[in-house]
Amino acid sequence: MNRLWVYSGLVVLVLGGALAGCASNKPMVGAESLVETSGDKPDLVKKNLGFAESNGYKYFVGTGDQSHDMDVGIRSAELTGKQHIVEAIAADIRSEALKGLSGTDRDAVGRFIEDSVALVTSRVRVSGAFLERPYWEKYQRNEGNRLSYYYRSYAVVKISNEDYAGAAQMAADIMIQKAIQEKDRRAEQAARGAKERLLGIIEKEQ
Repeated sequence: MNRLWVYSGLVVLVLGGALAGCASNKPMVGAESLVETSGDKPDLVKKNLGFAESNGYKYFVGTGDQSHDMDVGIRSAELTGKQHIVEAIAADIRSEALKGLSGTDRDAVGRFIEDSVALVTSRVRVSGAFLERPYWEKYQRNEGNRLSYYYRSYAVVKISNEDYAGAAQMAADIMIQKAIQEKDRRAEQAARGAKERLLGIIEKEQ
């Protein structure tokens, strides 16, 4: 009789351990796993770099929001990459415009540039920028009672230094016109100087 109880206890322990093992191996709700990619990951994406330049070209990386449609994700990533070009131009102009300034002049011009960024990004149209390479990853997510799928998309956008210079000139001209309209002579001079220096830098890179 005692032996029977011992055997019964062992069976219960074995079954309990097996069930616990199954429970622990079951994917957690919300767990995600990579199931497919479009190919080799671009170096810029692999190294988590948003920008690079080589042989007269500049490369910007855009990322798309999580999307259930691959094409929509890639398009979103491409637009983000082009937006990064305009943001980089605005940052370049700000850097050049503030050179040589100090004190109240620097503060005033800095405020003018910051106020002009939104105007520049909304008006500048970047021609010559194109999608160099799209890349996507497809993920599976455990929703508990079902599995769902979505894409993470990336776009490497390429633009020549010549086209970048054209967009930079357009952006600087927008700031110059804004300064003229506001009768801000100090900001106008800074923007004109920034335009000249920035275009000179880009020309040397070509």
